[in-house]
Amino acid sequence: MENVRWTHNGIVFATLHLVALNPGSSETPRDAKRMNAALAWARQAFQEAEEIDAAGIFLATQVDPWIFSGLPGLLKLICPACPIIRPSMMRLHTELVDLSKQFDRPIILAVGDTHVYRVDKPLYDLASGQLVEHFSRVEVFGHPNVHWVRVKADPATEEVFEIHQQLIRENFGQP
Repeated sequence: MENVRWTHNGIVFATLHLVALNPGSSETPRDAKRMNAALAWARQAFQEAEEIDAAGIFLATQVDPWIFSGLPGLLKLICPACPIIRPSMMRLHTELVDLSKQFDRPIILAVGDTHVYRVDKPLYDLASGQLVEHFSRVEVFGHPNVHWVRVKADPATEEVFEIHQQLIRENFGQP
């Protein structure tokens, strides 16, 4: 996936080319360049959304900055050694918090990565502990549970985005 952006029916869509680093590895110059490009691209998407008074923003990338779901305090209680945010994605997290504070309409981040289907609200401002309420993540299915996710985008609705799992019966029980 490369950095791509378009607008349709008053909604800004953008893909961010990001790849997660393996645990314990450090950022290489290539990783830093990729992250810098993705962050600049995200800023441009939010700027475009402001300029056109977009109803919402839909971002998509492969990497999931948040491996776990749930309240950050609860995660730390259950697993003190577990990172709330992947260390390699901290810059993305910080940028998403900052951009989301300036854009008060619905924002979706679609990810693949662990391929555990979920729709949740993982974006917390770590400085204040506040949840960014209008930001949602949808993680799509993947091997071995191959199904798909339908997202309906309607700028005339308050929520803008509707997310529906689409289960493929023929894939039930596959290894």
